[in-house]
Amino acid sequence: MFDYLGGNFPTIDRRSKKQMKDVEMVAQLLLFLEEGVRAYSQEYLDKAFSDRDISWDAKEEVEKEFCNTVKAIKEILDLSQDINLSKTRLKNQADFYSLFGAIAELNRENEKLTITRDIGVRINNFLKLVGDTELKNQSKDSLTDYQRNALEYYEAVKFSFTDAGTRKTRIRIMKSVIRGNIN
Repeated sequence: MFDYLGGNFPTIDRRSKKQMKDVEMVAQLLLFLEEGVRAYSQEYLDKAFSDRDISWDAKEEVEKEFCNTVKAIKEILDLSQDINLSKTRLKNQADFYSLFGAIAELNRENEKLTITRDIGVRINNFLKLVGDTELKNQSKDSLTDYQRNALEYYEAVKFSFTDAGTRKTRIRIMKSVIRGNIN
């Protein structure tokens, strides 16, 4: 996945790679595809993959869905090269997980998500707003729905990015951004 997407995207620093955090991230993405959104302890991850070493009934289906999701992400990156999405906060593991989850769920719902450059533009514009420090200082009552979603997404990353509830929130919001449902 990392080689295919290129440019150390998503970003895993050298020290974390030595601790196999890149493998752990892929493991969490595979488990997401098989089990849905969950928070995984290291102990659970170890057990889940130990169990699958012996027999993994859903292996082919999960691997195919994983590859298709990564291909869709690559297509979004390629269609929006001028934006350089791989340099945005999508390079962070939590944000990448959200994008991956949103695309996987949309593909399941629509059978085949049509990738366009507009998706990259919407994601980029949304992530800029998520990173806007002024947004966090405004009264929630004065925010538009789009701004509220950006703030909710930011809070879901900031306060507990591995919690199942915050992961679901981020995926739900990212799906809306990709669909163009929030402006």
